[in-house]
Parts: sequence; structure tokens; C-alpha cells
Amino acid sequence: MEKKLCEFVDQHGLTKTAQLLGLKPPSVHLAVKSGRDIRVVTAKGGNPVTAYEIRPFPSPDAKKRTASL
Repeated sequence: MEKKLCEFVDQHGLTKTAQLLGLKPPSVHLAVKSGRDIRVVTAKGGNPVTAYEIRPFPSPDAKKRTASL
């Protein structure tokens, strides 16, 4: 099952989410606060297996770098 990170945090809490993903709570808080589109994939037992971010390709930063070359 897949959920947005902000939904997962609402359901499990910031500290538990950070523990399950192997992160520190401030890192998870910043990711949620910034509005990044991060998805948490869970197994049948409900524990996260992985998390990934959906970003545009090429990233806006890459466009800036190539424009300055």
C-alpha cells in the first residue's frame, strides 16, 4: 500500500514514522513542511518498506545549471 508521507505521519506520528524509515524526526518534519511529494510504501503488516520522492524530470536545478554553461 502507498501513502503520502504527510498522511503516514498523521496516522503514525512523527517519531514513529522517523523510526520506521530509519530517519530522525527533524528530517521527516522538514520533508512534510516543505510540501515535497514523498510516498511511503508499506507491506501487508503496515511497516514501511521504502519511501520515494516524485519530482519533475529534468529537475528545475538541472535546467539552471545547463542554462549557465
